[in-house]
Amino acid sequence: TRRSEDVTSMGPACSKPPGDIATAAGVAQLPKIHGGAVLDAWCGGDNSVVTAGADGRVVLYDAAAGTAKTLGVHAAAANGVAAARDRAGAVYTCSRDLSVRRWPLARGPTQVIEAAHELAVTAVTVADDGATVASGSRDYRVKTWDAATGENAAAVRVPRNVVTCMCWRPTTQTFAQGSEDLRLRVWDARDLRQAAAQTFAGYEFFPLAVASAGPHLITASKGFGGEGGEVTLWDARRPGSEPLAVLRGHAQDATGVAFLRGGAGAASASKDGRVKLWDLEAGTLSRDVDAGGESPMYTSVCAAPGAATVAAVATTFQGDVFCFDREFRVAAAVG
Repeated sequence: TRRSEDVTSMGPACSKPPGDIATAAGVAQLPKIHGGAVLDAWCGGDNSVVTAGADGRVVLYDAAAGTAKTLGVHAAAANGVAAARDRAGAVYTCSRDLSVRRWPLARGPTQVIEAAHELAVTAVTVADDGATVASGSRDYRVKTWDAATGENAAAVRVPRNVVTCMCWRPTTQTFAQGSEDLRLRVWDARDLRQAAAQTFAGYEFFPLAVASAGPHLITASKGFGGEGGEVTLWDARRPGSEPLAVLRGHAQDATGVAFLRGGAGAASASKDGRVKLWDLEAGTLSRDVDAGGESPMYTSVCAAPGAATVAAVATTFQGDVFCFDREFRVAAAVG
């Protein structure tokens, strides 16, 4: 069992540790499509990347070919993007325009769930087989949807449950959801009307991002001025227990987190301008990544399955999209 440990803070964003900018030879330049902040990204195993922007645009990039096309546009900011692990023929996005939308990556109709929630839809996630979609909102509600029909399957409202993030738990019928009420909940999609299947508490700063691998969940939390911004590792088999690790080092909001190497490592991204790589077995910081640019304020980070050239993607408030290779060097970028 891992012990909960704190990693010594690396200090504020203006005092970055020394090190070379992590760029690969021949960085591919990707077309700039978004007109502002890029809020989230999804990456597949074939070097495909889909981004969701504050301008409402949903953009598909081929990082290997250096091409891009707009899949469509929401009427307001597109807050999140997700796809099924096993059947990623389409992506789903959620938006401040209250909708959840399905965008085919090749051919097929676009599916729109209008008025999915009463307030901004802040998170979306998809079951491994693509059959069920879950969404969360500032309206305190979590909902599931039939992906084939777009019909609402179930909904639950928990007072003060302002949803901040979601992820599906691999090979299960459950998904995790973070909230501004300082809790991480795990819901069973087959019985959503009941209480959360599991609840993890003890946060001082609410989680902004969550990821899952095997029996573990990992979150990245809000922070400011060197307080908060922690990365927290949980054993999903032990609700109510103490975290396996609490990893500190970000000086501001930790806005994204993703498992690496099958769950042995993780990457986190922050408004402090850093992507950090963590050794979860040791509970220590492995590396501080500098992707370049002028003090990027990161909004998300995601990891790709398989052995594609693009292993991970990070996005920023400035509109950057950084595609990292397996050595976490920038292989392609918008910026």
